[in-house]
Amino acid sequence: MNYISSYKFDQIDFDKVTLDDFEFNAKPIGSGSFGQVYKTKFRLDGNTYAVKKLEKDFLVKVSLKLITIHRIKKINTCLGRKNC
Repeated sequence: MNYISSYKFDQIDFDKVTLDDFEFNAKPIGSGSFGQVYKTKFRLDGNTYAVKKLEKDFLVKVSLKLITIHRIKKINTCLGRKNC
């Protein structure tokens, strides 16, 4: 285990990490229904990670569908109730 890397890892503010903090390989190492997976090197600690690149358009569509489904479920649950 690299103790310097683990020390740096504890000091990283992950809310401020951007894509510029990674070195990406040109080819994806895998893909799934939500996007492609790339082998990357995290510049701040030097470790290798797999990062999934998500397709924003797809996620927005899925999110809108889920919101609609939850609304329909709530309406169906409330039908016939006085205080819903």
